[in-house]
Amino acid sequence: MTDFRLADLVAPRTVDDFLHGTYARAWARYDGMPGRFSGLASWEVVNSLLATQVFETPRFRVVREGVLVPADTYSEPADRTGATPHRRVVVERLLDELRNGASLVCNRVDQVHEPIARLAAVLESELGASVTSTMFASWAPVPGFVEHWDDHDVFVIQLDGRKHWRIYEPTRQGSVYRRREGPPAVEFDLTAGDVLYLPRRWWHSVSAVGEPSLHLTIGIDLEDGIDFLTWLVDRARAHELFRKRLPRKADERQKQEYIAAIRAHWNELIAPEDIVDQFLAHADGTSRGRPLFGLPGLLDEDSVLDSRSARVMLLATRATVIPANDGYILTALGRRWSFPAATKPLIDAILSHSDLTVEQLLELNVGVSAERSARVIFTLLKAGVVALR
Repeated sequence: MTDFRLADLVAPRTVDDFLHGTYARAWARYDGMPGRFSGLASWEVVNSLLATQVFETPRFRVVREGVLVPADTYSEPADRTGATPHRRVVVERLLDELRNGASLVCNRVDQVHEPIARLAAVLESELGASVTSTMFASWAPVPGFVEHWDDHDVFVIQLDGRKHWRIYEPTRQGSVYRRREGPPAVEFDLTAGDVLYLPRRWWHSVSAVGEPSLHLTIGIDLEDGIDFLTWLVDRARAHELFRKRLPRKADERQKQEYIAAIRAHWNELIAPEDIVDQFLAHADGTSRGRPLFGLPGLLDEDSVLDSRSARVMLLATRATVIPANDGYILTALGRRWSFPAATKPLIDAILSHSDLTVEQLLELNVGVSAERSARVIFTLLKAGVVALR
């Protein structure tokens, strides 16, 4: 299985060029050859998902020019003997809708297709962001959605065929208004193997060109100022002054004294030079992991040494490590663990998505017994930070 990373999306440019020259600043197109992402997804994957997944919102949607096509136009009630009635797609009707300009949308593909799940996990680690994925299949030159902007950055990976793009300048930085003016800033066809990066709030419209088109959109959701302020407010709750009732019936002098005290305490709260780094470390350390199981094996302390050929997969994609005394602290999933410095090569390998086997990780910890290293891995296994596959 080919694992894709950020470097594969922005090639032939470098990751450093992208992060320091493009990311969150401007759109960019990265040209590639057909088949470049054949190991990521294909029409065969679409066909498999249609055959094995329940065809219901929000997993699947059929849309035309921004309007959701009613499910009863292409499906019918399925057998109701189950506990949860659902609908069954009528193939002929669905194909008619797609032939007549509708697009097929499959949401959260990273939950049901492992290569995309792996890409999403790696991007979460590399970018420090929450990552989602959506696959779009279109045929007719009719847009699936009307002109719009997204509230997150996106990578668009053209898997097959072509899509025609019109990109407009954002109406204003960080705008919350859905309105634009003027002609497109740029207009082009994205072809198989190409990648488009588009920051949030850039207006765009997209349509197929009369031939089968399949693309994958990777959504990159980063924290913003509102998230930062929300975190600060949570920290402010520890101060008694912020928990006091407002001086509604006080005179003007008392109100001004109250505001001055609030301002002083707030300035003290945000005074540390590393306050933004503190927030980002909190966001990384409390982000949710990705579920992954290694059944039929059940977790026990012997399972690590008994599974030396199994690969150790990182689930807590935004786990962080900081030095502490004679070792370091690993923060993930809202929890913290202290480990000795001698085990850091093992942890670094896990956090880099190396997917090494248990045996290979044990060999990294020179001077540390296999049993002691295995206990570190088992601690992370129990917490859901990693999984064995």
